[in-house]
Amino acid sequence: MFFISKKEVLNTFSFDKFISVKNILVQNNVDYFTKVVDQSGANPFESTRMRGGSFGIKQDWVKQYYIYVNKKDYAKALSLLR
Repeated sequence: MFFISKKEVLNTFSFDKFISVKNILVQNNVDYFTKVVDQSGANPFESTRMRGGSFGIKQDWVKQYYIYVNKKDYAKALSLLR
């Protein structure tokens, strides 16, 4: 049910971009939900480490950050983030 009422406004590997977008949403009273996927190997079902190891993977690309907002706030969030 989570994805039925939410829309993704950000998908990035940049922690700085993630924090920046969160701050904009907070300052404008837009409720948001986050998800962080660790590609380094903690969960074998979401990891690339089991398949190929972690040697040579850029540390900037280890965590992937997602931000979702309610569908009713999607247009507002997009206009704030432009």
